[in-house]
Amino acid sequence: MPRRERMTLFAIAITSWLCLKNGLENVRQSEVAVADYERMRDIERRYQAASGLKERRYYSLFYGPLAPFPLAMINENPGGSPDDFKIVDVYAGSHEYVEGRFSGPTTLNASTLLMRLLGGDSHEIVRPVQVFNQHFRRSPGRLGARERRRHVDEARPFVLECLAFARPKLLLFGGANGVQPFMTALGGTAVADDATTVMGPNGTSPAVYYREYRLHHPLLGPMSGIGLYHPSKLNGHFYAHAFPRLLRRVNEALAGTGQGPRL
Repeated sequence: MPRRERMTLFAIAITSWLCLKNGLENVRQSEVAVADYERMRDIERRYQAASGLKERRYYSLFYGPLAPFPLAMINENPGGSPDDFKIVDVYAGSHEYVEGRFSGPTTLNASTLLMRLLGGDSHEIVRPVQVFNQHFRRSPGRLGARERRRHVDEARPFVLECLAFARPKLLLFGGANGVQPFMTALGGTAVADDATTVMGPNGTSPAVYYREYRLHHPLLGPMSGIGLYHPSKLNGHFYAHAFPRLLRRVNEALAGTGQGPRL
C-alpha cells in the first residue's frame, strides 16, 4: 500500500477514535435523552472543515435533534441535489420525518412505518427516532463505487460519533443490501439470521422484505439490525407478513422506555 494511502487510513482511524471518545464521554455525563444541539453544531463545524463543504445544499448530517434513543433508521445518503432539495430546521427541533415527511414517498412511507411501530396516531411520535445516513453528500443518482467509498470514508468518524451518543439498540435499514456495507465501512460486522428472512414480490423477482442481523462494533458493542424492503416500495404484503415480526422486535428494543405499543 502506498505511503500516502497508509497515512490517510491512519488519520481516519485517529479521527474516528477521537470522535467516538467524545461521544461516549458526553453520554456518560448524562443519561437523560435530551437533544444536544451544541454537539450537533460542533459535529457540523468539524464535518465542514473535513469535507470543505460550507452550504447545506451540498450535504445534510441530521434528520432531527440528536439524542439517545433505542431505535434508529439507517439510510444511504441525503436526497435531492444541490439545485433541488428540501431541509427542515433541525436546530429548532424539526425532524425530516415529521415536518419534512412530504418531501417524497420514501420519507413519507418511512415516517408512517415508524408511527405505526411506535403506536401513535400522529407523526409527532416519530420525533425522537434517530435517523442516520451512511454518508452526507447529496447526489441526484447512484454514485460510482470509488466516489461512494470516498464519501463514506469522509463521513465515518461523524457517523460513529452520532451512534455513540444516540446508543440505539436496534438499527432499521431501508434495504437489506445496505446492512453489510454499513457495518463493514464502520469497522464492524453483520451476521445475517437467514431463518428470519421474509421474502416478497418485487417486480419480476422476489426481494427481502425482512431479515434480522447480529451487529457488532469493537467500540459500539453489540446491536441488532433488521434489513427491510425499501421504504419507497412498502406495500400490503410487507404489512401483512413482515410488519408483525418487526413490531415484536421494536417492542423488545423499546421495553422499559415508555415508548411504543405493547403486544
